Amino acid sequence: METFLQVARSLSRKGIAVHVATSEDGLH
Repeated sequence: METFLQVARSLSRKGIAVHVATSEDGLH
């Protein structure tokens, strides 16, 4: 889960919009 935490931090810096877009395509 370390990778997920690192990605989450990166997304937090970039913005929630990026996180949402990644969630739809990445988490599915």
